[in-house]
Amino acid sequence: MSLLLVIIIIIVVYLIFPRWNGIRQYFRIRKALQQFPYPPTHFIFGNLLDLGRPDEEYIKRRHQHSKQFHTCYVYWLSIFPFLSCNHSSAAKQIIKASVPKGTMIYSWIRPWLGQGLVLQNGQQWKRHRRLLTPLFHYERLQSYLNIYNQCSDTIIEKWTRYSQNNTSFNQFEDITLLSFDVILQCAFSVKIHCQTSGKNHPYVLAIRQLTLLIIDRAFTVPHYIDWIYHLSSKGRKFNQLCRYVHDFAEDIIKERKLQLDGKEQRHDRDMIDFLDVLLTATDEDGHGLTMQEVRDQADTFMFAGHDTTASALGWTIYCLAKYPQCQDRVRQEVDAILNHKQDVEWNDLSNMSYTTMCIKEALRLHTTIPAVERQLDRDMMIDGKMVPS
Repeated sequence: MSLLLVIIIIIVVYLIFPRWNGIRQYFRIRKALQQFPYPPTHFIFGNLLDLGRPDEEYIKRRHQHSKQFHTCYVYWLSIFPFLSCNHSSAAKQIIKASVPKGTMIYSWIRPWLGQGLVLQNGQQWKRHRRLLTPLFHYERLQSYLNIYNQCSDTIIEKWTRYSQNNTSFNQFEDITLLSFDVILQCAFSVKIHCQTSGKNHPYVLAIRQLTLLIIDRAFTVPHYIDWIYHLSSKGRKFNQLCRYVHDFAEDIIKERKLQLDGKEQRHDRDMIDFLDVLLTATDEDGHGLTMQEVRDQADTFMFAGHDTTASALGWTIYCLAKYPQCQDRVRQEVDAILNHKQDVEWNDLSNMSYTTMCIKEALRLHTTIPAVERQLDRDMMIDGKMVPS
């Protein structure tokens, strides 16, 4: 019996001792976060029983929490606390301090986006951001205007047909395809006619399914554990889709690299796109991006670029529909500036001051991304309370 007890003690010490600092830190963080308010919890499951599904009821519940807890509150995933900052006054210190990105939800996206800008921190982020800065030069953005006009014409034609036939439709679905179309053409000079072929185009469908799988994982607690998720049918589907979008991007990248190296005929293009910048950019030491880094940034811009743009457009249209007096003023301003012109010109954009104000106000009221995750790397005062790293 004594031998068995000794064996058990050795096993316990073996399991706990290497993790002792982490365990101490957990209880330190737990004690600090208990200073903050939080919704009613279960002593084992925390707020997991209220997690529900990603539907309207969940959004209403989180919105109610934001009203009830004005600046921030703790959300308990079982025994693990997460501080949710829902007001700028609480989040300001974290944002100003450039705190590193979190390790949970971002790790779920990493097999898809790799080390793209969205997931990078520190010096790696700074280096890649510098290399990509030429993409956002005024003259480069101006060269994309013809694509904006052509893609906008396509969605207007679709909506005109809906109107003529008195047909209801999901405007966000069409806006998502519009933003996809713009990003593919501006970033990669690729036309797949996704606005007309619809959401069933394989690449569009893959990106859409990957996004939904990430959301679904957040609402399926057993899938928080990597090995369980990757053994599940949804985990296998996620990995399969990741391989497909990686292959799609790599094929485009390889063909473009051959064109830039002069080994393959280059199709006539009157602009330098995002992929050109990725493949030709070098830092002060003359070092460029590896092929893996190019693919990671390409995947990141495709996802983050179209998703946030579609969200911003969707909320802006929602606000204009909600406030018809503002919609009328936007229409009057645009009509006066275009004056029966078929296309928007670059100088027209700076003259649409009221329209710009409406877009900015919509973004202030409705975020394009519901949450961002940060992990403190230093002790920090948040909402008047000290939170340990």
